[in-house]
Amino acid sequence: MFGGQEQRLSCQSFLTLCANGGRGAMRFSLDESVWTERFSLSRRRRTSGIRISWLLGLSLMVALLATFSASAVADDDDDEPPKSGEQEEGFLDEEQDEDLPFIFRPEDTFIIPDGEIKKGLDRRVMLSDEDGQVVVGRIHVEGDDRMLVMMPDGKLVSVASKDVQPTDRPFEPASREDVEKKLLEGKLKGFKTRRTKKSRYLYVYNCSDTYAKATSNILETMDDKMMSFLKKMKLDIRDEPEFPLVVLMFADRDAFDDYRPMPPGVGGYYSMITNQIVIYEDRELTDMMPELALRSAVSVIAHEGCHQLFYNVGVQQRFSQWPAWVGEGLPEYCAPTETGKRIRWKGLGRVNNLRFWVLLQYREYRDREDWFQLRDTIEAERLSSLGYATAWGTVYGLHKSRKTRDKFAELMRDLAKLGPLEEPPEPGYYFTKHFGEDYTENRKHVVKELGKARKSYVDPIENQTYIVAVIERSGLGFNPSMISTSPKLLREWARETMGELADSGERSKLRYQAFPTRTQARQALARSRR
Repeated sequence: MFGGQEQRLSCQSFLTLCANGGRGAMRFSLDESVWTERFSLSRRRRTSGIRISWLLGLSLMVALLATFSASAVADDDDDEPPKSGEQEEGFLDEEQDEDLPFIFRPEDTFIIPDGEIKKGLDRRVMLSDEDGQVVVGRIHVEGDDRMLVMMPDGKLVSVASKDVQPTDRPFEPASREDVEKKLLEGKLKGFKTRRTKKSRYLYVYNCSDTYAKATSNILETMDDKMMSFLKKMKLDIRDEPEFPLVVLMFADRDAFDDYRPMPPGVGGYYSMITNQIVIYEDRELTDMMPELALRSAVSVIAHEGCHQLFYNVGVQQRFSQWPAWVGEGLPEYCAPTETGKRIRWKGLGRVNNLRFWVLLQYREYRDREDWFQLRDTIEAERLSSLGYATAWGTVYGLHKSRKTRDKFAELMRDLAKLGPLEEPPEPGYYFTKHFGEDYTENRKHVVKELGKARKSYVDPIENQTYIVAVIERSGLGFNPSMISTSPKLLREWARETMGELADSGERSKLRYQAFPTRTQARQALARSRR
């Protein structure tokens, strides 16, 4: 009776970018970004043409070693059979990896030491900083003729061994006030700053005060509980970070890219070189999809906050090469967020609804018992969207299960010993060392815990605000209608449709109402047609 066209419009939405401890550049995607059901003027019969494009937007960009990962892929023999973890389901994302541009500008060239790698062992050197001032730095790691040196502000620099002078003078980290002053004298001149007395963080921003406050609320809610979690696993960590935790927040994408160019879609990152979180306020996405933009923002902030904290309290050493599944699965486990009546961190170890959604969609697509690809995820060197979701599920299951929880803590203590640039063992080594080689049995433990998690899972696509819009026309025929999560798309549709009616001499009136779920919106629209 009512002509209709139903379609799902995918709008690329990138939810998070993470800096993995020495892994290659990767992207993660999910694609349920905008849901639109549109009932047009022209068709007499309702057709359903739902296009599912699967881009769940999580992007991973590692701060430097992307070049090494890319070259490793290029060196592979094309005739070799795919390695475990390279299935068509997409645990790896090599094609996108090769297309990503290098993350730094030419003047930011950062050379990794090679040859025999030696730990810094608290050795200090005298060298010039970026302003030409002579300072005391601490050797982070050293190769044959080059070293990475930790500067007083927490940044790492790559210098030739001949350009530094050994010293017995102590290494003194810069104060938060000194770091703030130096940042505001450079390309961030004119930015605002925000810090609290007890905060470990220094926020530097030119975004809105609302966005800056929301960011600080999330990070400062998380950090104490994160520290307690790490101590319960008996990790040898510092009570306080050695350096101020700097968070840079830009007003828009242009300012974000002006500071450090990034591939399209990257919404934020933690840099192992600068020790900074860098994010921006995506106002364009906010206009298109306000709730998704909010979820995207808080997910980025929480995930990158985990990376930054881990590197600064001694869980990980910068440029240590952790297995991808735990390097990314652990922040996902620690950083679930929600955006109901207020933006908040849900709490460590709660269900990550976005990641669980991906797993459930994949389970439906596969329709088989072995939908949870544990071994492929464990042995993957890089992760795609499905790999990220399975990595979260793996960490969730291993830490929640009583049979594997202590083994997971042992794994973490073992990984914490990995030094910078240490050659990692073969894929799966650390997993089998602590959990044994029976992947089938371990998979049972993980899947069992995920089954329990279904009770507290909330579908993030179903449970967001849907707007029902109906254009009441003065003439005969059907009233055009639309259901969408996007106010911008609704405005554009209403303007176009009402313009067509006006051109044909009809008067029209727009009515709309918001509903908290997709199901309620559909039911309301169905009632209005009776």
